[in-house]
Amino acid sequence: MKTTTRPDPEAAPLQEILTRLIDSIAGFRLAADFATDATFIRLCQRSADAREAIVEELAAVIAACGVEPSLDGSREASIHRAWIRLTCQVHPQFRKRLRAECERGEREFQRTLDTRKLPAARNERTGSMLAELRTFVAATLSALRRIEAAKKAHAADHHYAAA
Repeated sequence: MKTTTRPDPEAAPLQEILTRLIDSIAGFRLAADFATDATFIRLCQRSADAREAIVEELAAVIAACGVEPSLDGSREASIHRAWIRLTCQVHPQFRKRLRAECERGEREFQRTLDTRKLPAARNERTGSMLAELRTFVAATLSALRRIEAAKKAHAADHHYAAA
């Protein structure tokens, strides 16, 4: 008699997180390629690098659940990045929107991390890896907001100096 093993139900939400993780890495790399602000570029590069370290580990957890992990990212994000790439090439002033696009993506990622029903973590390391990812996303959102606030303050200083 042939027996089949069912994939662990924990695999689907973990795969969704892995897909968002891969999408965020590609998005930060794209933003760094087109941005002109050195602080924002460094943030994008650091964010992508820190997340890349988690991809293999999360993929291994999914594989341990009995599912082949997908490392492709989502079609939707791929199309969105193509649109951003084209828009930045055709309308260079759009580059100013990159920070807002990164912030929007981070809020989406945060929502994914916060709303997916994750069964109890397979082990302590998986739980701490997901907590670390939540911390990365929150810290990146905070840094993006600080960059925007500094930019606005700098613009206001120039406005008052010119007056």
